[in-house]
Amino acid sequence: MLEEMGITPDVSVREKRPSLKAAGHAIIATIRMRKMQQAWAGSKKLHESLLKKLESMKARSAVAA
Repeated sequence: MLEEMGITPDVSVREKRPSLKAAGHAIIATIRMRKMQQAWAGSKKLHESLLKKLESMKARSAVAA
Protein backbone atom coordinates (compact mmCIF):
# COMPACT_ATOMS: atom_id res chain seq x y z
CA MET A 1 0.00 0.00 0.00
CA LEU A 2 2.85 2.37 0.80
CA GLU A 3 4.50 1.57 -2.53
CA GLU A 4 1.26 2.48 -4.35
CA MET A 5 1.39 5.92 -2.71
CA GLY A 6 4.99 6.34 -3.84
CA ILE A 7 6.60 5.93 -0.41
CA THR A 8 9.62 3.67 -0.37
CA PRO A 9 11.83 2.84 2.59
CA ASP A 10 15.23 4.51 2.76
CA VAL A 11 17.78 1.77 2.06
CA SER A 12 20.65 3.88 3.37
CA VAL A 13 19.32 3.47 6.92
CA ARG A 14 20.48 0.16 8.32
CA GLU A 15 19.26 -1.69 11.38
CA LYS A 16 20.77 -0.47 14.62
CA ARG A 17 23.28 -2.86 16.15
CA PRO A 18 23.32 -3.42 19.88
CA SER A 19 25.80 -1.15 21.62
CA LEU A 20 28.67 -2.39 23.76
CA LYS A 21 26.84 -1.07 26.82
CA ALA A 22 23.72 -3.11 26.00
CA ALA A 23 25.82 -6.23 25.41
CA GLY A 24 27.57 -5.68 28.75
CA HIS A 25 24.25 -5.33 30.56
CA ALA A 26 23.03 -8.57 28.95
CA ILE A 27 26.14 -10.44 30.12
CA ILE A 28 25.85 -9.08 33.67
CA ALA A 29 22.15 -10.01 33.78
CA THR A 30 22.97 -13.55 32.62
CA ILE A 31 25.60 -13.96 35.35
CA ARG A 32 23.22 -12.63 38.01
CA MET A 33 20.43 -14.95 36.86
CA ARG A 34 22.77 -17.95 37.01
CA LYS A 35 23.81 -17.08 40.59
CA MET A 36 20.16 -16.58 41.60
CA GLN A 37 19.23 -19.94 40.06
CA GLN A 38 21.94 -21.68 42.09
CA ALA A 39 20.80 -19.95 45.29
CA TRP A 40 17.20 -20.94 44.53
CA ALA A 41 18.23 -24.58 44.08
CA GLY A 42 20.01 -24.54 47.44
CA SER A 43 17.06 -23.05 49.28
CA LYS A 44 14.71 -25.50 47.54
CA LYS A 45 16.75 -28.44 48.85
CA LEU A 46 16.68 -26.97 52.36
CA HIS A 47 12.92 -26.48 52.13
CA GLU A 48 12.39 -30.10 51.05
CA SER A 49 14.53 -31.44 53.89
CA LEU A 50 12.65 -29.29 56.42
CA LEU A 51 9.32 -30.58 55.11
CA LYS A 52 10.49 -34.19 55.47
CA LYS A 53 11.63 -33.51 59.03
CA LEU A 54 8.29 -31.88 59.86
CA GLU A 55 6.35 -34.83 58.43
CA SER A 56 8.43 -37.30 60.44
CA MET A 57 7.85 -35.27 63.61
CA LYS A 58 4.09 -35.19 62.93
CA ALA A 59 4.10 -38.95 62.36
CA ARG A 60 5.93 -39.53 65.66
CA SER A 61 3.51 -37.35 67.60
CA ALA A 62 0.52 -39.08 65.99
CA VAL A 63 1.88 -42.51 66.99
CA ALA A 64 2.67 -41.36 70.53
CA ALA A 65 -0.78 -39.88 71.06
